[in-house]
Amino acid sequence: MRDLALQREITRPMQKRTKPKNWIGPAVKHPGALTAAAKRHGVSKLQEAEKESHSSNPSIRARGNLGKRFIKKTI
Repeated sequence: MRDLALQREITRPMQKRTKPKNWIGPAVKHPGALTAAAKRHGVSKLQEAEKESHSSNPSIRARGNLGKRFIKKTI
């Protein structure tokens, strides 16, 4: 019995895992928070994200790092 279960496990083909289309969506808990903070301080979103990424508060630091990842930098 045990050998049969082991044989099934060995011969079972690997299933290809696909990434969901909106895989990063759940990471954004408060959409627009970075934009609102940037508007309050009178700076761009990228400048605000850069400043927040060095914060001692972990939730603000996470928001800054996520903002830096999302914002497209133009040269």
